[in-house]
Amino acid sequence: MGGNPPSSKSDLRSEVTSTWVSSGRRDADAQKFSRRARWDVARPPRQLVLTRATRPALAILFAALFLATASVGSPSVGAPIGESSRFDSGVAFRVTGSREGDGTRFTSGLLESSAAKDVASGLATDSTIPIPGGPFGLAYDPVNARLFIGDFGNSSLSVLDTISNQLVGSIPLTYGINDPVYDASNGLVYVADTTENVYEINATNLSIAGIVVNPRGCGGGCAPDVQAYDPANRSVYVVDIDTDFVSAIQNSHVIAAIPIGNYPLGVGYDAWNNDLYVANYTGAVVVDGVTNHVTDLVRFTGPADYLTEDTFNGDMFVDDENTTGQANVTVIDPTSNAVVATIPVGLRGGEEAFDPLTGDVYVALDNASDGYGHNGSVAVINGTSDRETSVLPVQQQPEGVAYDSFNHEVYVANLASGSLSLLLPLHRISFVESGLNPGTSWSVIVNNISLRSADATVSLNGANGPYQYSIPPVQNYTVSTNEGGVSLAGGNLTIGVRFAPVTFAASFQERGLPTNSNWSVTLDGLIRFNQDSNISFQTANGTFNFTVNSPEGFQASPTNGSIRVAGSNLSVMISFSATPGSGPPPSRLFGIPPPEAYALVGTVGGLLILIAAIVVWVRTRRVRPPPRTSRNEEIQSLPVDSR
Repeated sequence: MGGNPPSSKSDLRSEVTSTWVSSGRRDADAQKFSRRARWDVARPPRQLVLTRATRPALAILFAALFLATASVGSPSVGAPIGESSRFDSGVAFRVTGSREGDGTRFTSGLLESSAAKDVASGLATDSTIPIPGGPFGLAYDPVNARLFIGDFGNSSLSVLDTISNQLVGSIPLTYGINDPVYDASNGLVYVADTTENVYEINATNLSIAGIVVNPRGCGGGCAPDVQAYDPANRSVYVVDIDTDFVSAIQNSHVIAAIPIGNYPLGVGYDAWNNDLYVANYTGAVVVDGVTNHVTDLVRFTGPADYLTEDTFNGDMFVDDENTTGQANVTVIDPTSNAVVATIPVGLRGGEEAFDPLTGDVYVALDNASDGYGHNGSVAVINGTSDRETSVLPVQQQPEGVAYDSFNHEVYVANLASGSLSLLLPLHRISFVESGLNPGTSWSVIVNNISLRSADATVSLNGANGPYQYSIPPVQNYTVSTNEGGVSLAGGNLTIGVRFAPVTFAASFQERGLPTNSNWSVTLDGLIRFNQDSNISFQTANGTFNFTVNSPEGFQASPTNGSIRVAGSNLSVMISFSATPGSGPPPSRLFGIPPPEAYALVGTVGGLLILIAAIVVWVRTRRVRPPPRTSRNEEIQSLPVDSR
């Protein structure tokens, strides 16, 4: 195109338009302009148009309406939750109450006591025990933890339970009961009446098991005194100061009469050489324990009386005294039968006992020339150094001495005072159990002695020293620790013993319920829920009540009852049937009744739509459409052909 340029913009637009129309040419911008112009002309006025700006608002409105509809359509929403849906499947809890003011509290389903109950009673802790009459000789029974007391004044044999330190029996005999001896081979206690009879006493039932009459055949002129037991040949040895013989009794028969001479008074057995040492007025006569023949004589000054062996080194300790009443303890070496020590200890010595725990020898002393009017004492001699280490006070005229291997106590019989002295201070050991049903009997074996109780505590008193214990099994229970050892050292001890019941499976099997049905069983106050066909409990032996909780529309058979668990697992079948008149079982969605299921689906769907609408709205805000231009502006923006 040539010629002059257009004089105004309107002239330019007219020229361009006529040029495009006459030539029939169209470019992309002209086509866009033509389509938009035709769409604007055809659009009805005030009609709702779904544009990018209106879509988010409509989506939000639709989601709100959907949620409201779902909530209204579920009649069970906001109603009380049924029992079957209140707990998760398989969850168990104990139905209990709380108690206040009685010292008991519940924590996590376990009964705890604020204080352990000490039920031990009657345990004497005094240093003396009254013995009516005149206690003389002592013999300890390690099987039954009993101390047999020759009661010279009452002509009887008294029995002390060293667990409780109380008298439990008295066996009347004839005149002059003195020194008893325990025979471990047959459980008999031998004691003589100093006239002609030797009595055999059953140490368990405290009855007279037999009588050995006239051990030496002295026709009523004897003065028998039982002195020693030889565990190697299972014989009991009896001295007779009137006939100067020592008789050996085995199985209620005299098997040997051994001539000793010079007033035999005491007999001691030495396990190191299996010999017996018989004290008389000239020293100690040695008797072979196998042949019952005299083999040697150990001489020392003064008449000898009682003997005891130091089981640590085999030395024989002999109590003797001179003509002035001065008491000595002579120590004999069992290998050479030579005197290795002479220990002055006081006036008028009595019986002796050896403590294998400390290695000490205890010697009773009258401390008076006549034995009366003064309190006596006990000399303590170290069995290794052969030296006196201490003197312990007792009451008047101490005679018999015995060591108790159960509680490590040393007992002394005070003839003139009518009492027993306990030389060593006692402390308490308490075994306190937890986990047993009240009244269940249980026991503890301490130093080979069984202690039984139906209470929560088993207690004993003992002197310082080691104590080995074991806990025998209790039927239908397991125990945390079944054995151990403790040591008393100047104070009391408490040992806890925890029991747990042996449990068995009690299973309830259902049939007749649709899959994933909620049902529950309450057994002895414990309730379990499940959607499976099996509900199981772990329970101890016993009889327990149960109740079956049926889901809606069903009834159980049986609905309740009781089971008895007796050492094995058991199973109970529960049959469910539809409740008459309830119609077919309601359908379920995801294991949930339809109203609840529809409410759940509606809620989830509404939330999803709401989230999608928000996403669309956010994206729309980010991308804006180009601004709308008028028709004249679009024409003006077209390129001009300058030809």
